[in-house]
Formats: sequence, structure tokens, C-alpha cells
Amino acid sequence: MPARKTKTTRSPARRRPTAAQPSRVREVFGLLMSLIVAGIVAATSAFARRPAFYSGAAAFVILCVMIGSNAFRQEATSTAPILATRMDTTVPVVGALPEVAVEEVAAEPWRPTNDPRVMSVPLVREVQQLLKEEGYYKGAIDGRPGQATDLAIREFQASQGLKVDGVIEPMLLIQIRQLLAVSPTPGGDDRSLEERVAELNAEPQPDRELVRQIQAALTNAKVAELKADGIAGEQTRAAIRVFQATAGLNVTGEPDGAVLERLTQLGAVN
Repeated sequence: MPARKTKTTRSPARRRPTAAQPSRVREVFGLLMSLIVAGIVAATSAFARRPAFYSGAAAFVILCVMIGSNAFRQEATSTAPILATRMDTTVPVVGALPEVAVEEVAAEPWRPTNDPRVMSVPLVREVQQLLKEEGYYKGAIDGRPGQATDLAIREFQASQGLKVDGVIEPMLLIQIRQLLAVSPTPGGDDRSLEERVAELNAEPQPDRELVRQIQAALTNAKVAELKADGIAGEQTRAAIRVFQATAGLNVTGEPDGAVLERLTQLGAVN
């Protein structure tokens, strides 16, 4: 058999650069240079029209670049930074304040006070003085109404069975003087209020029906809130003393016919 002919593949011959390729490179390079020159000319003309604006903008850009490069490339141990943005904790700060131990101070308990914006009133001052002597008022005797005075008056009225409203009026002062027996007896009386109440309760009791009518009439007259039970206790006697003082009667605190008659004249007896 005849031998087969083997086909040999020839590698394509490399193309030699032609004279047209360098000319294209020169065209591109010339185009780029033209654009650069045109940009420079346009920038120069724009700068010539507004030199102050473009000078400031250029300075601002340069400053921002300097600050940014300084901040990102600065080390903590830099000895001469342009702008210090990091503190070296290993170097003591000159003029630094020493650490002072702060002691914890216990908060003082809240205490009611009076209104300092209000002028002093003699009636309020006298009420404060009397209530302070009996332990109801614990603030300063300044004659000014306020929260401290109001709380003391309400505490006093509640303990004596009176209407609790905290209102400062002449009737309140009369009630305090009568209920607390401010006027001392000749030679002094060192007994407590409880001892004096016990002595009054030990005295012979008047007619219960008379007492009941007087209690009901005093409640109708808004002198005090009394229970009409016919028992002449300390609250009943205190209310009678208040009424006697305001009605111009002899202040004894005794539930007698004169008290009932005057209450009847006032229309307080049903």
C-alpha cells in the first residue's frame, strides 16, 4: 500500500507592524494632548474670571487633604504632628487636675417648707407659734403660709375632731387657743394635755339630752363635726369653748342652757 502523506500545519507568519499603526498611536496621543491643553486653557480662563473663588476652593481642598492624611497616618507617639488627633496615654498631661475621691453624701429627708415669696402675716405667725408649742408645727416661725403650715393645721384639726381644711382664719386661732388651753392657770400647770382631758372627763357629766342637742346644734353651725351621743367629752367641750368665744359668752366649755339658747337664736337647733 502506498504510504500516507502526513499533513504538516504551518504556524501563521507573524504580521509585521505596518506604517499605519504608529500613525494611529500618534493620533491618539495628539488627541489626549489636545484635550489636556484645552482643559488647561479652560481652567485658566475660568480662574481669570473668578480668581478669588477658585483660589479659595483650591486652598480648601488642599487643607482637607492635609488634615485627612495627617489623621490617618499619625501615630500616638508622633512628636510633631500637624494637628494632634490622638493622645499619648503614656505621657503625663501637664496641668492635669489630680483625681479627687468623691464621698457619697446621704440625701437629706424631705421636709415641707413655706412659700418664701409670700409676705409674713401676723395671724399666720401666731398660729405657727401655738402649733409649734404643741408639737404640730416643725418648721420655721416665719409668718408665711405654705405646705409646712398647712400640714400642721390639718394635723391639728384632725386630732381635735374639727373640719380638716387647712384654712388660716381668725376662727382657727380661736379654736387653737381654746382647744389647747394656751392661757396658763395661776402658778402654772405642768400637766400634759392628756392629763387635763382625763380630769375634765372625771367631772360630773351634765344632762345627756342637753349635751346631745348642743352637739347637734354645733354641728349644724359648722363649729365642729361632733357625734350627737350625749357625752360631754373633750371635743364637745372644746367646740363649746370655741362657740362661746365667738358668740360673746363666758368661756367655760360647759354644755349649759345659755349655750343652747344662743344656738337656738342662731337657728342651729332643729
